[in-house]
Amino acid sequence: MLLKFQDCLSYTLEKFKATKAKGLLVCIDDSKESLGLVRKYKGKVTLKDNPSLEIIDFANGASISGRSTLSIVHSNNKHDEIISKILNLSKTLDEPSFKHICILIDNEFASLDVTKIDNTSKHYVFLPSNPYDFCSFLSNAIESDFPSFFLISPDLYEVQGPVPNFSLDKNEADPLSEISAKIRKEANDITLISTGEDIFESCDYAKELLLDAEIIETRVISPIDYKTLKSSIEKTKYAKIIQTNNYLNDFNKSLCSKLKAMCKDSNITIEKINIKE
Repeated sequence: MLLKFQDCLSYTLEKFKATKAKGLLVCIDDSKESLGLVRKYKGKVTLKDNPSLEIIDFANGASISGRSTLSIVHSNNKHDEIISKILNLSKTLDEPSFKHICILIDNEFASLDVTKIDNTSKHYVFLPSNPYDFCSFLSNAIESDFPSFFLISPDLYEVQGPVPNFSLDKNEADPLSEISAKIRKEANDITLISTGEDIFESCDYAKELLLDAEIIETRVISPIDYKTLKSSIEKTKYAKIIQTNNYLNDFNKSLCSKLKAMCKDSNITIEKINIKE
């Protein structure tokens, strides 16, 4: 089955609305696309033993504490703040099965620095680039005991691809504890690392190089799969972190620094690419 990225949230929620998931919290910025999702889901999505969808305008002072419903939050570029608040809230919850899943959608994310977010609380931050990964990660996150965050760019909305047939593929999806970076193409001359929609620019950039490029997509930026990245860089001895959007500035700087410390004999740099219209 093929779906556009923009239809994946609806598809997955419909498939899992009868599960035991509780406290599903969907955080969306005030873009035109987000408001469309608000109108679509308000009062229509109900999870087992949970009230219908509630909309919280976090940007205008609504409290995030005390929420136990499937919710949409207007984030207004406060992504680091929201992630931190939800992780702190999760520590205080009496019911261990209570979960938060946040979908943050924005045309221009605020700069995200995962190193500033409390890493003592187990959580996941996903930047999927294709419909299959988005649906698969979301379905696993719904059944996870830990908070999960999805950062989605509207630039991906029209991307179309296969999605899981949950009745057939449910047992084939990687559990969250084993989700790793994905090697999209194996090679030996250089390692290209990208996150989210930057995977497409990474593939295009690889075609311009006079080198055989190994292309890796991180997919999950918290926790980072350093093992896969380190193994590739130790093989090629040369790596570039591909970036097109400013919101990953802090993340990529931190990633570059840590990879340099891990792979001391390798040349690792950040390559910012301007997308040609």
